[in-house]
Amino acid sequence: MVPALVLGLAFGIIMMVVFSPKMAREASDASAQSNSTAVVSERADSTASPVATSADNTTTPQESVATPASTPANEKATSEETTSSGPELSMDGLVVRQHPVDENEVIPSLGGLLDPDKAKMEILFTRVGGGIESITFSNIWETAAAKRQAEAYFAAEARGSVEGYSLPSDDQRFVLRRMQAVPYAGQSIKISLMAASGLQVQWNEGDESVSLKNPLPLLSALYWQSIGPGMFKAEVENAKGELVLEILRRFELGDGFDITLHQRVINHTGRDISVQWQQYGPPNLRPERSRYLDRRRFRFGYEFSSEVDANRMADVIADGDMLLEYGDVVNGDEALFWPNDASIEEGFTLSWFASTSRYFTMAIHPLLSSDGAGDRSLESVVNRIEISKYQMSADDTLIETGLFSPMTGISSGQKHDFSMGIYAGPMASDVLDKKQPYVALNMGGIILYQISGFAACACCTFQWLADLLLGTLALLANHVVFDWGLAIIVLVIIVRFLLHPITRMSQVNMQKFSRKMQALKPELDRLKERCGDDKKKMQQEQMKLMREHGVNPLGMLGCLPMLLQMPIWIALYAGLYFSYELRQQPAFWGFFQLFDGWPFLSDLAAPDHFFYTFQEPHQIWFWHVTGINLLPILLGVFFFLQQKYLTPQTAMSPEQETQQKIMRVMMVIMFPLFLYTAPSGLTLYIMTSSIIGTLEGRHIRKQVDNMDFDAKPKRAAAKTVANRAADGGKTIRDPKARAYAKMMERRQSKGGNRKGRGGKKRG
Repeated sequence: MVPALVLGLAFGIIMMVVFSPKMAREASDASAQSNSTAVVSERADSTASPVATSADNTTTPQESVATPASTPANEKATSEETTSSGPELSMDGLVVRQHPVDENEVIPSLGGLLDPDKAKMEILFTRVGGGIESITFSNIWETAAAKRQAEAYFAAEARGSVEGYSLPSDDQRFVLRRMQAVPYAGQSIKISLMAASGLQVQWNEGDESVSLKNPLPLLSALYWQSIGPGMFKAEVENAKGELVLEILRRFELGDGFDITLHQRVINHTGRDISVQWQQYGPPNLRPERSRYLDRRRFRFGYEFSSEVDANRMADVIADGDMLLEYGDVVNGDEALFWPNDASIEEGFTLSWFASTSRYFTMAIHPLLSSDGAGDRSLESVVNRIEISKYQMSADDTLIETGLFSPMTGISSGQKHDFSMGIYAGPMASDVLDKKQPYVALNMGGIILYQISGFAACACCTFQWLADLLLGTLALLANHVVFDWGLAIIVLVIIVRFLLHPITRMSQVNMQKFSRKMQALKPELDRLKERCGDDKKKMQQEQMKLMREHGVNPLGMLGCLPMLLQMPIWIALYAGLYFSYELRQQPAFWGFFQLFDGWPFLSDLAAPDHFFYTFQEPHQIWFWHVTGINLLPILLGVFFFLQQKYLTPQTAMSPEQETQQKIMRVMMVIMFPLFLYTAPSGLTLYIMTSSIIGTLEGRHIRKQVDNMDFDAKPKRAAAKTVANRAADGGKTIRDPKARAYAKMMERRQSKGGNRKGRGGKKRG
């Protein structure tokens, strides 16, 4: 009995403990904590908050640091998740709280510069507008020489020792954009990248709608607190000092060149309000060092209206029709970028907006899931884009874009999200054409091989042809010859091979025309004497004479091979100029750079720099010269030899001789001058084509010399008939000669019958 009583008592005590209220509360708390952890984990996976990341992605401007521990400020930053409605607060005297600026304050950055595998860029931040101070790439460099030095350093680092190697200096790192100080109202103000600029607030007082006279300013550094890497907070208070609105901004750096900007407005007013979020967008980017064909642009991606595409089945439109050239914007008077006349008329909705340079872009886009699902429209965050122009110097105008949201309602105690994605990186097809969310947004359309915004020039550029040529070059360079310079030479051989039948026909017809004109020269001389100064009559008589002798100048096809190659040259020009994949790619495996870093052909997307490379470009007439180049000069020599050797000597009128001289000057002098600062890859293509064309022409001329242009087929056929008669009517085996003989027999037979009938009638 005693053991049974002891066991029963122990069981009762255990049941009392298990089912007590305290244990129930602890179990509930544990369950809630577990659920909360799961939610936080899920959120961290989906948003990759920099506070939850390791030291690899969180750095100070100097070096990597550990993720900061949780502070009261950081804890307060998460209060947006648990905001509750309170009593209605006064809306009188709304101002943004100010916080003194410490000159020694170090604002944590994102990314880093020492390991490109961990971070593609380093983003420095500033309290000015709670925005970005600068974006610097970790492994993209200003010059080809700096790129080679960095490659050697990283290769040595991979081998385990960097002794004797070093990274290029920081001034050789490519900076996408920096914060600018602009003149405004007689003073200088700073504008950071993607800075918050203002907040318009509207609410109801009874039955009356009240709105602030001016938006609340948010640009000053005094308005923002740095609460973590890429995290800022601003607070709006009323005249009583009560917190009315809370504004949170958080920048997150992704694996590549994408930045996620989370920005929320939290309503503490105790009433329903409406706000309009205002901030700066992508400004115009830096020009290229050479400034040759400065093609900085502003681009739009947009969708059809809901009436046209209700289910959003069509791709985002990014065909380059809505393109604004930097020069046109600087010289224009329009202050509104979006909506424009076309978008209003067609009902287009904005999907993304980009500022581009030759190789790089800074674009804003909606946030989509990792598989590209979601709303592709940016209209809920940005439905109006305006511009401001600031004259920085005589030849430099800064274009700042302003982004405005629609008036958006926020209920009491709630928040609203004005988040967006930012792509800040190269216009690389292996990123924009192959990775999400860029594929879903058709942001590959930002890559535009178009040397001008004019419609006529755009048609001459042939975007599809540039894509085909660059695809062929990439295939040759990456899988066949493993060098971009050799790939260009192989491409020349392929094009020449495809055009050889037309080239051969042209050369043969030109030689035939030349010989016939030489035969007609005595008669042409007599026509000149007979017609005198009457040029019109001379032309008529000359054409009549040429028709009588079967001479047709249009049959020469003399310029056809060159005309067929011109679209290839133009498309290759645009492709080599704009393709990021060819930027700083050397020719012939960097052979010339083995000689003490000789810059000759170190960058196929830049001039060849045979003799020297200038530290700063020199302005000479229309050219920004960056060095002394050899290939354009050699190109002029080859054109001269080609014309001297291949152009047949024909009898020409004085006008034709003048035109020939003009063409010779254009090809020998003007064309090389035009290409003097062009990409060396294009000059290499044209020069190689000229050399192969000379060899090809020599081979064709040897074949032409063996041809008998004076043979007369009809006489030969008639002679064959005569020989047949002389041979006793033997069968002629040549089909053409046999057919001709039968035709002659029929004509003779018909002629005899007509003669006989006529004689009988006359008799």
